[in-house]
Amino acid sequence: MVRTIMTSRKRKVREDQDEDDLNLHPTTLMTPGAVYVWGEGDCGQLGTGPDLQGRYRPTPLASLAKDVIQVKCGGMHSCSLKSDGTVYTWGVNDESALGRVCDDDGSTEPGEVVGIEGEKVVQFSCGDSHTATLLRD
Repeated sequence: MVRTIMTSRKRKVREDQDEDDLNLHPTTLMTPGAVYVWGEGDCGQLGTGPDLQGRYRPTPLASLAKDVIQVKCGGMHSCSLKSDGTVYTWGVNDESALGRVCDDDGSTEPGEVVGIEGEKVVQFSCGDSHTATLLRD
């Protein structure tokens, strides 16, 4: 599990403290297991949908709001691994790096990789135009 530190205006607090006791700014609260993206998005690599503008602040991806245990980035695509072993990809689909059927240009939203359904992915990596997975025996 990823431990998240939230910052109040007065002090740092642990995620297990009661939120009612905190005076948090809404942009500082990050949910463990959720994917947040920022930076350049002109090729869909942020996964924020048809709005391809960049993000200057961390922006949550609603479709990956929980149970994500890893996120990695390739040249112009991104991938995430959920705790159930499913892999989601988005961005440019050069050389079929996304591992699923999508538009010629790629996908601006996360979608599940096909062909490994029912398998338990334990690790993965992304390169410029490829994605590789390691399956549990």
